[in-house]
Amino acid sequence: MKLASPLRSRVLSAMAALLLMGMGAGAPAQIVGAAARVNGVEISNFRLERHFDDYVKDKGRNITKMINPKVYKKLKREALDQLIEKELVWQEAQRRGIVVTQAEVDAALKDLESKHKSRDDFLRRMQNAGFDEKSYGEYIRREIAIQRCLDEAFAPTPVTDQDVHDFYLANPDKFTRPEGVHARHILVKVPYNADAETRAKARQRIEEPLAKARKGEDFASLAREYSEDASAESGGDLGAFPRGRMVPEFDEAAFKLQAGEISGVVETQYGLHIIKVDERFPEKLMSEDEIRDRLREYMSSQRRDEARRAGDRALRDKAKIEVYVRLEDSKG
Repeated sequence: MKLASPLRSRVLSAMAALLLMGMGAGAPAQIVGAAARVNGVEISNFRLERHFDDYVKDKGRNITKMINPKVYKKLKREALDQLIEKELVWQEAQRRGIVVTQAEVDAALKDLESKHKSRDDFLRRMQNAGFDEKSYGEYIRREIAIQRCLDEAFAPTPVTDQDVHDFYLANPDKFTRPEGVHARHILVKVPYNADAETRAKARQRIEEPLAKARKGEDFASLAREYSEDASAESGGDLGAFPRGRMVPEFDEAAFKLQAGEISGVVETQYGLHIIKVDERFPEKLMSEDEIRDRLREYMSSQRRDEARRAGDRALRDKAKIEVYVRLEDSKG
């Protein structure tokens, strides 16, 4: 029996991330004692520390740079809550008789191994994450069962066409594209503390491309030649942007221009600019057809999250959860 494609993808992505996060750090030292118990099943401090390290890296944080103990404790509590939730769902999967075959585990292992340079590389990463091949296989079996239980036991209500339509009508502000312009510019940089002479020389430098642009020379070519901004390579192209995205002086000047018009010299904190507006976009309510697929995906994701939170609360309400580590905002 093969894993369904979405489930297989989610599980393999999580497993791959686990191996990558464990890369370069040897297996953590054994930390004795229980961090928590869920219906009598122990979550060890060793397991919490290993998961916490992965959790923090996944959040883009660095444990060694955490100086606020409240933040440290908060993140550790979140990591422990994840483990408690996993244990609750694992127990529910067992209660429901969800079985993950060895063939499914072997297929997942094979897929993961294929993403590495060699089998030795795969085994080394596995070891650095704190596993041997047997224990990692059992970990995968458990993760597949947990995900399958979440999908089966806490499946959200499907999003119907009527749901999408009702949400669209009730939230027009979410689907209104603001007024915008597609603009290019030429920039001559001027230091913010420049003296009068430096500013005068910069003004002279920008007058030449301004005169050429007003005579009809190609603005993009002029930007490549004269602009001192990184956008010069793309002909000064700044893309499309709404009101308020740029600094005030630039923003005001750009939105006074019609498509095809060129500004005079505009001074901002970055220097002197010449702006050309290629296109204007009026404020527009996107049609339901334009955003239907994205909206359905968003609503489905929201419902999945809500169903999972509701399922977690239901399992917690029936469970005996004992937390032994001192962490803020205890939820046990």
